[in-house]
Amino acid sequence: MKIGTFYSGTIEELNGQSIKSKFFILGIPLFPISSFYFVSKTQGFKLPLVGKIARIGFGRTLCFVIGILLTLLCLMYNDFPNSTCKIIAVVGAFLFMAITIYSWTSGQAIPRQERRTRLILEKGIGYNMLPSKLPKNIRITILQSILKKIDNKYSSFFLDADITSIDFDKNELPILYSLSTYMASIKENKAASDFLNKYPAEKFYELCFENKANA
Repeated sequence: MKIGTFYSGTIEELNGQSIKSKFFILGIPLFPISSFYFVSKTQGFKLPLVGKIARIGFGRTLCFVIGILLTLLCLMYNDFPNSTCKIIAVVGAFLFMAITIYSWTSGQAIPRQERRTRLILEKGIGYNMLPSKLPKNIRITILQSILKKIDNKYSSFFLDADITSIDFDKNELPILYSLSTYMASIKENKAASDFLNKYPAEKFYELCFENKANA
């Protein structure tokens, strides 16, 4: 019987980045401890417990365990009291395994615009999770890392200047898009809003990805 912790309830997965919850297990998952935004297999940010992920993780694992037990019962035990019991066991095993598989595959489809926004963020700063999915303290930490990357190169950008008067390096547009997205998620900022209005996700994606693919 396994005792310890494990991560389950993966949501928002894209290019290896996702949010999961850590569970304490004693044979089966007993209760969630915390959530985690995985940037890679071993790195990321600890989050407050996300109830949705905890429910998904607990339900998925429980269904898997019940499905496996019923499957083993059907394969190894032939002396059912009657045919009805065996049919119930077989149907139960199928249903619980189907629920498990469905929970793994469903909910992972990301809307087109959100996917494109996340790919732009990943290109700019390496983190592709939408700021709206993260608590404010994590957003501030990521914003600070962005500011360190661009240093004072675009200092006028933070003074709510008209962005049309700023000469942006096209190679740095993804990081500036990420900067604007995170700034706007923390508090209202004219420069960030102006930038995002000028470069909406659809237009920006075409600029960063599709034009290169067609080159």
